[in-house]
Amino acid sequence: MSQNHHQDSDYQNAGEAIQAAELALKENRFDDAKHLVGLAERLSDQNTRTQKLLRRIKVEEQDQDKRAQTSQVMGFFLGLAFYTFLSFIIFPSSVGILVWASITLALVPLFLGWIVGRRSGYDCTYRQRFFKAFWGVGGAVWIYGAGNLIFWRSRFTITNTGADILLVWGAVPCFYALVAGTVAGIVSARLAWLREERDA
Repeated sequence: MSQNHHQDSDYQNAGEAIQAAELALKENRFDDAKHLVGLAERLSDQNTRTQKLLRRIKVEEQDQDKRAQTSQVMGFFLGLAFYTFLSFIIFPSSVGILVWASITLALVPLFLGWIVGRRSGYDCTYRQRFFKAFWGVGGAVWIYGAGNLIFWRSRFTITNTGADILLVWGAVPCFYALVAGTVAGIVSARLAWLREERDA
């Protein structure tokens, strides 16, 4: 449950509570909006306006739920698109590794994490937003890393031992996915929607 920015006692009449509810609705703070509508109903016997506002909240909340359900998938496919594009870019050898790491493991996950977090919604918890971005973006990076290793396999000297195969073809993509997924998850959880308190 969301925490309101103001105490109930801050609202002197139903009109103020309704205005605050409409602002919360505009900002996609649906839990706050419903709480404020309930407060407005307690402050006034005239509930026609509050009932209309509740219907608006319900419709927009349903739309937000649909967006939230697809946020992880969107992060995954957007990630695949970005990383597929990066696969065709050849960076200068002098700065290649640094530039590649900055883009692949920082800039792209930052951008995708913000998108996933915003699409997940304000009322989504930190934990939910983190893992939506972590698995979506991390999955895309894993495929990108594994695909690059397969495509450029001729550049690596790999013995036929299981340990070498596991290290190169398994651990490296997992490391990429862990780093990029964590960056995306933190951005999604903490930066996409700024607030003072959230439930875990």
